[in-house]
Amino acid sequence: MDILIKCNKLRAQYCVNNGMLRCVEPYEFIIHEPKIIQICIEEVGKRIITLTCDNEIEASELYSLLLKLERLLQIFDGAFVPLEDIVIHGTEDKHAYDVLVTHLKVQRLRYFSSASFVKVQSDRILNYEDVLSERLFDSWKVLLEELGVVNQMYLYATSDCGFTNDVKCAFLVELAESLIEIIGKENITLQRLPREQGNLKPCLRTIINNYGQILFENEVKFDIEKILTCLVNTRVNIMHIKINQRTPQFDGKEATLYAMKMSYLYRIVILNRLGIDEKLYVDNLRKRVCNIDEWNEIQEKLFDRLE
Repeated sequence: MDILIKCNKLRAQYCVNNGMLRCVEPYEFIIHEPKIIQICIEEVGKRIITLTCDNEIEASELYSLLLKLERLLQIFDGAFVPLEDIVIHGTEDKHAYDVLVTHLKVQRLRYFSSASFVKVQSDRILNYEDVLSERLFDSWKVLLEELGVVNQMYLYATSDCGFTNDVKCAFLVELAESLIEIIGKENITLQRLPREQGNLKPCLRTIINNYGQILFENEVKFDIEKILTCLVNTRVNIMHIKINQRTPQFDGKEATLYAMKMSYLYRIVILNRLGIDEKLYVDNLRKRVCNIDEWNEIQEKLFDRLE
């Protein structure tokens, strides 16, 4: 149930657990909704996002914009920064605003709490101040509407919602078929091998070959088809009883590693669809992929097992 109350400013404060964010200059841009709304993002160890309108509007409108902005920043950061508090300003009674803030916190969806295998400090590949603008935000809102439940599925698969990491990996693998629908507008042909059955593996192959060359460089050098088989089997086995499960598949640690990679693949596709130049994040991406590939020798042991 929405609480109808007007305001002219909404301020949200976020803080990472066990650490601090960067310290950068406040970054501002203006959007038209159709009213003029100024958005300011500050990072001084914590993150503060302030939305201000000259005239009072429904607080729910400002909060809806905040949620859309949070989800865009998650694409840049790789994880959500935990929300600490919300403060709403306007001409209404302060108690009414306090009640609304309590309501907003209670209704906040679980996927805004990110999984332990993604963290802003290590998974950020793009700084918002390098690309964020009214035009980009407008493009994101259109794309978010087009994605629909697909983006929610991605967010739940990278959240701490309680699923095991093999289930999260399976959900992220499943997104390949949806992403093909998104990138299909770019006249990318589905790469299917002769006599190959099903769509999931061709979708994965196509997306990785077009967007995941850095992410899956080691896998390509090893044998990308064996990795694709593990990705597909890990997805299939989540939905079938034990007697109908397939091998090879990923074990728990391997599933965590490839959940990381598949989450990056999703983000790269989205950044591409938003028209963001790869040059702005490719160096950060390479560093992160190197860390993932070397993590506890999991990838090396996987390759030995599949040899």
